[in-house]
Amino acid sequence: MKHAGQIICQKVKESGIRISHIAKHLKVQRATLYNMFEREIWPAHRIRSVEALLHIDLSDLYSKEPIPQENPYFLTPDQAQTLLKEREEYRRLYLEAMEQVNFYKANL
Repeated sequence: MKHAGQIICQKVKESGIRISHIAKHLKVQRATLYNMFEREIWPAHRIRSVEALLHIDLSDLYSKEPIPQENPYFLTPDQAQTLLKEREEYRRLYLEAMEQVNFYKANL
């Protein structure tokens, strides 16, 4: 399978458009976009956004698996599983941070 992040990163460099503009178009921070370039698989809605901005065809990066219509983000099962794992990790980090904040508030 092609590495979507590397291919998209190369296309962005070739376009000459600033990374900050691409990030703003995708509604993410620049650092997040750089992290996305490391991912082998991108959700279809992100690929479509890059296609629209750069006026290029990235159809070879889309999953070849059939996608159910009730899936608004056109995620493959692998992508959905990855996002669920990431969500749980961010939730864990958030709860950990909130515990620390509450501890410091209680001990002021």
